Amino acid sequence: MFRRKITRKLTLLVATSLMLLMGIVVAAQFLIVSRNYMTTDYTKARVEELQKKTYAFMVSYQAAQGETSKIISELNRYAEENSCCCLILNNKSYEIERASDNTANLNRSYLDYVQELFRSGQINANLNSNAVQSFRIQNSFHLATRYIGMYCPIYLTDEKTDVQEESVFIAITKEVYTDENYTVMKTYSGYLFGIVAIVAIALSAVFSHLVTKPVLKIRDTAVHMIGMDFSQKCDYKARDELGDLADSLNGLAEKLKDTIGQLQEANGKLQKDLNAQLEIDRMRKNFIASVTHEFKTPLTLIRGYLEMMEDHRLPAGELQSAETIMIEEIDQLDKLVLDLLDLSTLESDTHELVQENFDSAEMLNQIAEKFCVVIRERKINLRLKCGAAPAMVCADRRGIEQVITNFLSNAIKNTPIHGNIILKSENEKDLVKISVYNEGPYIEETDLGRIWDQFYRTDQSRTRKTGGTGLGLAICRKILEKHGSYYGAENVEGGVRFSFTLKTSQ
Repeated sequence: MFRRKITRKLTLLVATSLMLLMGIVVAAQFLIVSRNYMTTDYTKARVEELQKKTYAFMVSYQAAQGETSKIISELNRYAEENSCCCLILNNKSYEIERASDNTANLNRSYLDYVQELFRSGQINANLNSNAVQSFRIQNSFHLATRYIGMYCPIYLTDEKTDVQEESVFIAITKEVYTDENYTVMKTYSGYLFGIVAIVAIALSAVFSHLVTKPVLKIRDTAVHMIGMDFSQKCDYKARDELGDLADSLNGLAEKLKDTIGQLQEANGKLQKDLNAQLEIDRMRKNFIASVTHEFKTPLTLIRGYLEMMEDHRLPAGELQSAETIMIEEIDQLDKLVLDLLDLSTLESDTHELVQENFDSAEMLNQIAEKFCVVIRERKINLRLKCGAAPAMVCADRRGIEQVITNFLSNAIKNTPIHGNIILKSENEKDLVKISVYNEGPYIEETDLGRIWDQFYRTDQSRTRKTGGTGLGLAICRKILEKHGSYYGAENVEGGVRFSFTLKTSQ
């Protein structure tokens, strides 16, 4: 739980840093500077003083040879007069042969350190030299202590054997700080605090970077979110409050991205539905206007003739002609109503095709026979092109007959005298393609895509008698779409061709 508290982490880091810096200053001040640099002059003076007294001690020591009590007394006197601890080491094994009484108060590790210096060869007791040498005593952690050691060789002659024995005299004294020492310490302290200040600034910069880096990452992610860019993720993964905040921000970005995506998708669907509704309203208005126009003209014509007949303003010779015209207009209205009913039925979702298997070539022959009289009267040539083998299809026979009849009727109306019409059926893999070609004028390219609309006529000047109700091709389109057929109209060499496909029966 502790690692998840950034406040505690910051407190611990700052406290540790400060203590570390203070520790560095104290350690550097007392363990490095004060013990290696500030006592240099003191050590020199102390060595010179002890060197003078050591020569006198050696005379007294040699005079007391063989008498252990006198040797110890001389060591104690020297130690007391010079405020030090004295000991004599054997020059071969460097074991302690004699020591002043106050040596017992000295830390045993210091004595071990002295013996180890000689045994390891770090200090070479040159017995050919009477010079007094000094060294700094270190503790078990190899840090300089406040104790300074001085040594020199001493010689004793055995009177019986006349053999000169070689030993090492060692004096260990504690350093003493003087005014000069503190002056030096003050000088070095300025340098130390300067170094500490530089280190503190560097650590502060690193610390600030470590703390502000995740905050800046979170800020950048938030800025991208404001700009509706949710692809940018915060990659800070630490297990603390900032890490939790980064995870929450990433989660929020994902949810906002999904929500906005859903809203955009819903808005797109709504816009699509709205456009479809607007298109339906436009088509409904156009349909009502077209139906109104188609009904108004014949009704107006019938009403005019009836009013003339009622007022006896119609000549007797034109009465029969007027009756014929009114009957034709009534038939046209009847046909228009039937076409509207057919179109309404086809557009209904409940309307289902009556599928059956039949020979499309045979159906084309039957339809061609129905139009024989009309074709003969208009002096048009009709040619039927079908393969020898049956072209079996699966479709709504009545609906397909209605499509072919409509195509053929339009072809007859637009074919000039002595022109040709070709009714054709051909197999294409698993499809049967049926086409109606007629010689005659081309359909404008702008009209090719609109001829399937309700009440659309390519020739607006054509009368209802010759132009039909304007619903024939719209009904054909609905029938073919329900069959899943490919259909279309195209201008070809010499005329126009309408075609569609049907699936072959399995």
